[in-house]
Amino acid sequence: MNNFRVYLYFLLFFMLPCGPARGEEPLTLGVLAYRPQAQTEQQWQPLADYLTQSLSGRTVRLIVADYAGLEALMERFELDFVLTNPIHYIRLLTRNTLSGALATMIQREGDQVIHGLAGTIIARSGRADLRTLSDLSNKTLAAVSIDSLGGYYAQLMEFKRAGITMPRGNRLLLTDPPHDRVVTAVLEGRVDAGFVRAGVLEEMIREGKLIPGVLKVINSQKMASHPFLTSTRLYPHWPFVALSRVEPKVARQVATALLSLDAESPAAQAAFIGGFGIPADYTLVEEMARALRLPPFDRFSSITLSELWLQYRWYGMVGMLILMALMVLSYQLFQTNRRLQESEARYHALFDHAADAIFLADPESGIIQDANAAASRLMGMAREQIRGLHHTRLHPPSIAGKVRANFLQHIHDKVVDSARPIVTEVQRADGQSLPVEVTGGLIPFSGKSVLQGNFRDISWRRRMETDLIQAKEYAEAASRAKSDFLAAMSHEIRTPMNVVLGMAEMLLESELNTHQRHFARTMHNSGKALLGVINDVLDFSRIESGRFTLVEEPYSPRQVVRETVRLMRIAAEEKGLTMSESIDPDIPDAMLGDHSRVRQVLINLLGNAIKFTAHGSVELRLSRAPQEADTVLLSVIDTGIGIAPEQIDIIFEQFTQADAGITRRYGGTGLGLAISRRLVQMMGGRLWAESRSGVGSAFRFTLPVRWGELPSLRLEPEQDTPIDHGRSLRILLAEDAEENRILFEAYLLDSSHRLVMVNDGVEAVSRVRHDAEGFDVVVMDIQMPNMDGYTAIRHIRVWEQENGRAPLPIITLSAHVLDGEVERTREAGGSLYLSKPIGKKKLLATLQQVVPLESASESATG
Repeated sequence: MNNFRVYLYFLLFFMLPCGPARGEEPLTLGVLAYRPQAQTEQQWQPLADYLTQSLSGRTVRLIVADYAGLEALMERFELDFVLTNPIHYIRLLTRNTLSGALATMIQREGDQVIHGLAGTIIARSGRADLRTLSDLSNKTLAAVSIDSLGGYYAQLMEFKRAGITMPRGNRLLLTDPPHDRVVTAVLEGRVDAGFVRAGVLEEMIREGKLIPGVLKVINSQKMASHPFLTSTRLYPHWPFVALSRVEPKVARQVATALLSLDAESPAAQAAFIGGFGIPADYTLVEEMARALRLPPFDRFSSITLSELWLQYRWYGMVGMLILMALMVLSYQLFQTNRRLQESEARYHALFDHAADAIFLADPESGIIQDANAAASRLMGMAREQIRGLHHTRLHPPSIAGKVRANFLQHIHDKVVDSARPIVTEVQRADGQSLPVEVTGGLIPFSGKSVLQGNFRDISWRRRMETDLIQAKEYAEAASRAKSDFLAAMSHEIRTPMNVVLGMAEMLLESELNTHQRHFARTMHNSGKALLGVINDVLDFSRIESGRFTLVEEPYSPRQVVRETVRLMRIAAEEKGLTMSESIDPDIPDAMLGDHSRVRQVLINLLGNAIKFTAHGSVELRLSRAPQEADTVLLSVIDTGIGIAPEQIDIIFEQFTQADAGITRRYGGTGLGLAISRRLVQMMGGRLWAESRSGVGSAFRFTLPVRWGELPSLRLEPEQDTPIDHGRSLRILLAEDAEENRILFEAYLLDSSHRLVMVNDGVEAVSRVRHDAEGFDVVVMDIQMPNMDGYTAIRHIRVWEQENGRAPLPIITLSAHVLDGEVERTREAGGSLYLSKPIGKKKLLATLQQVVPLESASESATG
């Protein structure tokens, strides 16, 4: 019945028609002043400000008044909302058209939330004759007003239950608000006892207006959920009421703002409240008003049965029909309740034996009503200890506010079921915090809604995630260590390989007999083969570790094809093979990508085709992909030994060739195709093979076309640039390895260039600064003791800027082939970059490019 009335109030509230539009007029909030008016205004003005901020474009104005003042304002239609005590609210319902209570105030004492209000009966501590209610018979009493619930009617109801007549006339002193005056009247001895609202004594003590211990409480009630000194039972707290002239939309916005008010907000702190809850059931207050014959239940009229029949006979007949319908509905309700009981029994069985911890909480108060066995194990507490706790007590204090906000959101949004889990923490009885995954929502239970929360311990998942992260870090560290080791070994091998290949090249240029030339050429070819193996292993390691990056810059696919064919034609012609190229005319002139990696793939494929072809031809085709838009297709077609169909997929695996016999016969690491496929995939294409054993093979790969413009400059020189010996350069070589200095000296022995050599970066900087004759170009090794090449280049560039010198062309040398070396050269101020090993032709061709670089520098400074 009580819940029915609450629902009826809400139904009437939403069914009331909208009043006339009043534009953006301020909204008025009338608050009952049970303390001095200035103090009440200071207490409730932050709430009015909070509502103003919550309503877009509407201002809420606060008006503080006593009972008569509030009623007069309502009669003049000067109020939109009223915050008053419950007994006054019952009286207002009969005199005014109200939309109903939007929310019920929640009182607070310190950190404790108080649902309900009560009254207190006080007397001086020295009055030994006043101990019980019966002792107050025929005594003088003081009360703030006969309209106060906590200051008069609650105590009067206790008198009625005890069969004691309430003093009237000159034995009842009405002090008028605030309640402080009642306390003063008792302390001054003007009355024997007094009635005040519960909480007034504590508030006066907190404000320093009352000394603890000078007063005592008569008929004291012990209530664990109510911290105030109390003499009566609890009644619903003050309602926040909307008048009928308030638009329903505005009323809903105000209700939402009130229910969302946090206990820690400035408005709640100023009002000494814990916020607002959903409207309480004020039936208990109405019953008290009827029992005490309070207005509007203080008048009776006599009427006969015949008059009742004549006036209400049609209502009576309708009532009979309704009664018959209710009887039918009652039977159906009985059947429904029986099924509901059976359903609840099944729910209890599932509830008690569920693996997840389940908590049931009251949506209004947040108090836990029940918990299952799994919840008891999770919290390390008995179920009896969990019942009665506020739901925030399940969590560490640091996140209690966030948990409460999420709880209110569920209630505000009326979430029936939340499938999205929330990860949070619970704090066990022993203080240990555990991570949990929470799901839940509102469910019907025993005729009302409760909030069910399912808690799942995810400690094991956290540990597994931590173990996986550590394993991943260990694997990445191992991969980096492997890659760093290979890079270091590559550097250490490439440095002496530079000397081996260079000396072999110099031997081939000298006068040798047939056997000596054959030995030198074999040594040179073997060194190049070893260098290729080193490059393949290093590339594959970088790809596997994820440290391999591609350059995105414009290039001409036609030029890459022509240059690669021209480079590989010499090897093909040495085997007596014909090498050709075929380029479709509609191939784009320029596209974005890493041309060096495209060339690397083509060299791998062409090299394999030459290696496995004994006679016939090798052709490189560049065309549009027939089935894919904006895609080019590159095909390497040979007339070699071919591949069996069952072995085509195997050849793309690392360290694998078609069979062991081929490996022994032709040699190789089996990394070339594996690297090529990875590179093509990284560039957005795919690589595959078509072959017939004994007929030939076709290796094809696609590349997406991303448009670009051709660059005007290159950082690294072309391999076959014609060498012009006409320009004599004075060259400074900074190289710490003596064998490399000897090699460079041998390279330049027959040229017109003059070479000056130093051992490290410190000497190189000093020679550039102080050499009287000056240098045309500096060849700078990157890895040197005392000062590395990059640091030396920066010192030289700073010195040039400080002295207004033109930038000196600087060629960097490095045995590293890691990604980013070219970019680091640019950042340091280098002009050209060469990677070891370096042949004589490549060195001379690079030096030849110094002439245009030097001319450009002179033009810039001139």
